[in-house]
Parts: sequence; structure tokens; C-alpha cells
Amino acid sequence: MEKKNLLDRLSVLLKLCEDTEPTTLELCNITNLKLFSEDLIAVKRYYNDVKTTDQGPIEIMDIMTNCNWMWKKRLKIKELGWNEYINVDQRIEESLKANRKIEAIKLYRQNIIDNGGDCQLREAKEYIDKLQVKMGLV
Repeated sequence: MEKKNLLDRLSVLLKLCEDTEPTTLELCNITNLKLFSEDLIAVKRYYNDVKTTDQGPIEIMDIMTNCNWMWKKRLKIKELGWNEYINVDQRIEESLKANRKIEAIKLYRQNIIDNGGDCQLREAKEYIDKLQVKMGLV
């Protein structure tokens, strides 16, 4: 991929990230949001790295892979809004507190799939098992 083409695509993703950054109100209302999202920081870093240095094919593929994931995630945030997007973690925790482990596994798995990932049932169960331990529920 040509450098200019990659920079153009990174610019589009950067615009999407900026457009979907949480508002000040959302930052105040959702406790686990950070002042600047990891996605915005990463895209700015990728853009500057590509602009200032030559990237090898492996580095370019890594950037493209990470940016594809961020793109899908940010489109989902644009569709749902931060409150609903972030509430997945809260709903998973509420399901576990109410002893609805299967529901928590389904929520986690669907969230990963919706964000462009691949999540097998076993992987989701292992994550939920670890989360239960972390929450002190087992």
C-alpha cells in the first residue's frame, strides 16, 4: 500500500475517532471512560509514525489490522452512543451478580463479535470465569 493511501485512510479513521470521542457529559456520567480514548491516541500515533518514518510490510499490516478493529468499534459507538456501548461491561457484571453466568457469556461473546473479533464459546467462558474471580463472586 502506498504511503499516501495509508495516510488518507488513517485520516478518515482519525476523523471518525474525533467525531465519536466521548463528550464532557459522557466523561462525567460514565466512570470508566478516560479523558482521551486509546483509539484516538493510537490513530494519532500511527498517523505520525507513517508520516515521519518508512514502515515495513509487517508494520503496515499490523497498523491496518489494528485500524480495521478500531474502525468497526467506532462505527458501533457512532451507532449506539458511548453510554450504550460502555454498558456492555456493566450488564455483564450485573448478570454475574445475579448469578446469570450464561447470559454474561453470551453478552461478552456478542460484544467481541460486534467489535470485529472472533470469540469461541470456550474463550468467552474462560473470560467470564476470570471475571467472576476478579469480582470476588467465586
